[in-house]
Amino acid sequence: MVRPVLYEVKWMTENKEHTWRFASIKVWLSQITEKNMLKGATIVVLTGLLAAVIAYSNAARIEAPIAGVSGTFKTISAAATLTLTLLGWIFSSLTYHAGASVLGGKGSLKRVFALSGYVSMPLLLQEILRFIYYVIFSQSPSASTSVNILTLLVDHFTFFKVACLVLTGVAVMLNYGVSGRKAAFVTLLPTLIIIAFTLLLSQYFGGAIFASGNRGGAYYRG
Repeated sequence: MVRPVLYEVKWMTENKEHTWRFASIKVWLSQITEKNMLKGATIVVLTGLLAAVIAYSNAARIEAPIAGVSGTFKTISAAATLTLTLLGWIFSSLTYHAGASVLGGKGSLKRVFALSGYVSMPLLLQEILRFIYYVIFSQSPSASTSVNILTLLVDHFTFFKVACLVLTGVAVMLNYGVSGRKAAFVTLLPTLIIIAFTLLLSQYFGGAIFASGNRGGAYYRG
């Protein structure tokens, strides 16, 4: 049972005291159960849809690889981004469950799907900001198509994704009852696998395959 740690913020207005109470991250995540799986999935879908719109908008500003297929290129970019976001959520959740189970943890697979959705809220905020920047203000994406370990690390360890990883680590500890070190290892597994897989693909297909204008977007880290 997680101890309900509450924090208080007090301030005065017109000689009246106001108090804002909020629970710790552990308390918040401990209240998420298997029944919240649909809500968690909704957060992921919203994130993916925003990322897809951004990918579509950015692809419109990138010269299509083949003349006359601009519309198809934009559609493929958007569809691929949404699909990768959803598949990333599934892959990450399954990886957390498998990794934590191998390390001796016991927990619910359905609950980890729900938790993975909720802890991706920082990514939803990131996509909202990217939507404002790329779509509303019509900023052009970077023209770089190079893929190397440095660019991948920058893409995967943004402020929002690090915040997401921290929340995920707490969620793994709560759901599986593992130590902080084990939870940290399990949390990083999907990201490390994706980075390694991306580097491997870039060796065979080249960096251009990843230049959809949405690099660093919502393809899921877990």
